Formats: sequence, C-alpha cells, structure tokens
Amino acid sequence: MKYVYFSLLFIGIGLIFYAYKYWDKKRDLLKNGLQTEAKVVKLIRVRSNNGFLFKPVLEYANRTGELVQFTSKVSSNPPAYQLSQSVSIVVYKNEVNIISYWELYLVSIILLCLSMPAVIIGGGYLLFHYY
Repeated sequence: MKYVYFSLLFIGIGLIFYAYKYWDKKRDLLKNGLQTEAKVVKLIRVRSNNGFLFKPVLEYANRTGELVQFTSKVSSNPPAYQLSQSVSIVVYKNEVNIISYWELYLVSIILLCLSMPAVIIGGGYLLFHYY
C-alpha cells in the first residue's frame, strides 16, 4: 500500500518540476523577447460545451516590417479583446504570447494545482508513517 503513496509523491514532484520548467520558459520569453504592440483584426468563434468562446486573431509587424498574424491560445466569453484594440505581445524565436497573466501562466497554475494533492497525500502519509 505504501507504493501508492510513493507513487503519488513522485507524480506530484514531477508535476511541480514541469510547472517550474514551463514558468521558467515564460520568464525567459519575457526577459529576452521583443515586446511590441499588436492589433486585434478578427475574433474567431469556437464552439464549447456551454455555447461559444472567442479567440482573438492579432496582427503585428515583425523586425523586418512585414505583418504577421497569430491566433491566441486562450479563448473566453465574453471576448477578452475588441476589434482594433491594441494589445501588448512578446515575440521570442517562433513563440508569440499576449502579455497577460492567464496567457503566460495558465499551464503552470494548472500543473501546480494538480500536484499539490498528490504531494500532500503522498508526502503526508510517508512523513507520518516513518517519523
């Protein structure tokens, strides 16, 4: 039975490691990336279980001056942005992100939320069983 608790602890620590790795990647993106302004050119309707969500399509000028479009990974209802709204973005290598809390850190937060019960249950059992 104690193998279950060891497994929970190991899985929880692994999830914390990947949450840190993802957070560090986003921190590096903000530190080394080119911060610029983009304009919302379109809102894409995406079907969800509870109706429709909206994803913004943004357009920005890269270092060479050509216009590039990209679609945000985060969708919401009501739309988080309006057409022609100016949005701060960061571009690093081939990765583009809107500079917002949820756009940058959502994956890290989800991984940490999933890891905490595993670490508390697995670590708590092992801590109180052996000490």
